Amino acid sequence: MRKSFILTLLFLGLSVVIFFVAYGQVNEVKDAVTIEETVLAGDTSEAEGIVIDCNTHCDYHLFWSTRYVVGETPDIHTNFAFCQAQKREYTEEYSGVAFSTFFESGQIAVMGETLDESDHGKISNPFLDVASRTPAGEERSEIVYLKDYYDCYPIYVSLTFPGYHMDWTDALEDSQQESGNAAALTEDFSDYFKIPVDESLRLEVTVRKNSEGGIYSTGMSTINGWYELSTQNVLTKTGCFFTFDNEGLNGELVDLSHIPDGYGIYFLPYEMDRNGDVTSIGDLRMVFAIDPEAAFAGLFASDDKSQLLLFTHENGEYILTVFDVETMAALQTIALQDGLGDTGIWNVFVYEDFIVPVLGNHTFTILSRLPSGEYVPEFAGDLSALSDASGGHLTTDAVMDFDGEKLAIVYSQKNGGDYDYTICGFYLAVFDRTGLLYFGEYDSSLDAGSLDDYTYRC
Repeated sequence: MRKSFILTLLFLGLSVVIFFVAYGQVNEVKDAVTIEETVLAGDTSEAEGIVIDCNTHCDYHLFWSTRYVVGETPDIHTNFAFCQAQKREYTEEYSGVAFSTFFESGQIAVMGETLDESDHGKISNPFLDVASRTPAGEERSEIVYLKDYYDCYPIYVSLTFPGYHMDWTDALEDSQQESGNAAALTEDFSDYFKIPVDESLRLEVTVRKNSEGGIYSTGMSTINGWYELSTQNVLTKTGCFFTFDNEGLNGELVDLSHIPDGYGIYFLPYEMDRNGDVTSIGDLRMVFAIDPEAAFAGLFASDDKSQLLLFTHENGEYILTVFDVETMAALQTIALQDGLGDTGIWNVFVYEDFIVPVLGNHTFTILSRLPSGEYVPEFAGDLSALSDASGGHLTTDAVMDFDGEKLAIVYSQKNGGDYDYTICGFYLAVFDRTGLLYFGEYDSSLDAGSLDDYTYRC
């Protein structure tokens, strides 16, 4: 068990910069950062000794690294640095495999004299149908059923890997299918992932024609929602594991029986060069079958990328299934705590020796990861008290640490204005198996003189 907590909170991006001051003024008090604690629940003694590292910047020129040690008499130390040229650090993120059907946004529009697949790809049919009943010089709108035009959802695929990007628009531009090109890959995915259109799905389609009868604009909006077909990915050195949401309209499970290998976790292999860039794509295959009656809730990787963590909702319970990445053998199946309801998994915080799934209803479960790779549930908790006390919600930039008994959570404050941007202050919460032990608000002097208008922050 670790003897101390160390949590590092990074304040990155222009949204952090919330004060206007000349460098000369800053230089005079560059190290004089102060942090003021306000106890919102519990007692500070429950957080005694927790170390919080805050890294803050102003427009990537001024940098503060502050270490704050919680206690009745807190210890605080700040290092300051100035860089005349902007000093940025970029972390590339790759979305992996993404599906698109053109309908996800709920509204699309095209301007032009003609309408063909280069405008709307595979979904031209509803527009062409309404256009056939639209007189020259007029606009016509109709509510239609998508099932009247397609048996299965028209799917495009986008691939984003290190050094490799293929968008669905590339498929429209390819004049013919050739092995490995965007058009061929799109066709392969469409042929494989055949998902019948929901019979109740309706669209409002609008077509406008000029005086000569040419179509010069089109529009579409969804009437009763849409099946987004969103994917979740885990990228490795040898390929991409992914699966997709199997809940359609009104939370009902979609029919996945037409997929050749069934519903599950799929693997798209690729080859990388010595620089870590993807050079070629292999053949798609399914590597683990998911019960089509189980609602998919999330797919993540362990901190060392050796395991896949699959979350599903089955028979009123959230289930974690752990896989070995190399063999795809199921290593462990764990039911999270009862009484969670079907609220969805909001996020899973993954660390070297523990994970914390957080649900949409603000409940969480902490699971320790043993040296053997096995996960052991420790305790569950409810984060609702945090938002009730502070008016703010846990954010995805939260940082956690667990010493075997207590879970410490630190996350950044928001300004609460029209732009709701991240500021330099933070919240600290401490839980154990009995519940919330401590919750505090920490206001930073770097937030003094903050401006509400994003445009004019330095």
